[in-house]
Amino acid sequence: MAGTRVFQRHSTGRGPLWLANAGDGRFDLAGDHGTCYIAQPPQITLLETWGGMRVMPTSELTARAILMLELIAD
Repeated sequence: MAGTRVFQRHSTGRGPLWLANAGDGRFDLAGDHGTCYIAQPPQITLLETWGGMRVMPTSELTARAILMLELIAD
């Protein structure tokens, strides 16, 4: 729905336009297209990376960024 805010987690080394295509993720698209994972709320984006872990090293936390996107159309 227009105005909805969604969030994307990405590596600070690659930036938000790099999309997963290695086949390691649950929904990775093959080839040059890749998959843009988004979620609500922002914490869920981190669960895609560290689901099931109880402690995250600081180096892992600082290697990630969260981008907020606002949908412009329904």
